[in-house]
Amino acid sequence: MATLDTGRPVTKHGHAAEKHRKSARKWYQELSDEEKAAYVQRRDKGAQRKADAKRLSKQRGKRNEYHRTKTSPQHAAEKSGKMKQAHKCAVCGTTKDVQFHHTGKEPLRGRYLCAKHNNRAKPTK
Repeated sequence: MATLDTGRPVTKHGHAAEKHRKSARKWYQELSDEEKAAYVQRRDKGAQRKADAKRLSKQRGKRNEYHRTKTSPQHAAEKSGKMKQAHKCAVCGTTKDVQFHHTGKEPLRGRYLCAKHNNRAKPTK
């Protein structure tokens, strides 16, 4: 998604919207420093926050889609029955937040670790 100079995502698409953004940006850049400060003071902060929240809530599904889908080779092997998920950490034995930590370039070679030990584990080459 393209961004403006402000770093905010562009929400509208099309030629007309692009022309509007360019003209609005040009108008704002031509203002003096005092006029820019006055314009910023006049903006309704509550309305801006509400619009930002609405825009971000619509994009939340796209942003989090990667985390919802389980597309890893390790998950596919678990689903097909080639690999069985361990329910405890290989280091400390805890059953809380167990994750698969693969070692090296082979995605199905690895061990199950808790979040604490998974963060500390260094990938081997």
